[in-house]
Amino acid sequence: MTLRYVPKIRSLVCTLFAAVWASAAWPCADLQRVADAVRGQGGLAGIAAMDGAQWCAASKGLSGAQSFHCAWGFEFRDAAARTVAQDMVYQVRHCLGGVNAAGLQNPVNHPDTFDQIILTTPNLEITVAVKDKGAQNRTLVFLGVGLK
Repeated sequence: MTLRYVPKIRSLVCTLFAAVWASAAWPCADLQRVADAVRGQGGLAGIAAMDGAQWCAASKGLSGAQSFHCAWGFEFRDAAARTVAQDMVYQVRHCLGGVNAAGLQNPVNHPDTFDQIILTTPNLEITVAVKDKGAQNRTLVFLGVGLK
């Protein structure tokens, strides 16, 4: 296989991932498990990566509050990334219940694009972000769950 086909294959894989993501109900159990762990029920140490994520990581802030973040990668400015992000917002609202939209953020100090939706529950802040990374020639979708 020559290298000229690699971008086309990568694009096809990303498109198929987005189609599978959009057509299948994102497991509420995964999101609920993460939300419970962030709230301190069971801890984040044993939390596995969420379905299809390139990476997931737990962190602890200076206040001791725990948070959990995952990222999914796509071709640069692939429309599938925005579709997946929109579906994530829908699934967060569906799975967690009592979710309010706290706002949108997109201030950046560089030419890459960045869109973020912040959702809240009485004790959680959930962020869904789409970041076009020009220098890396890819687009990332992030999901973050942390205490308010």
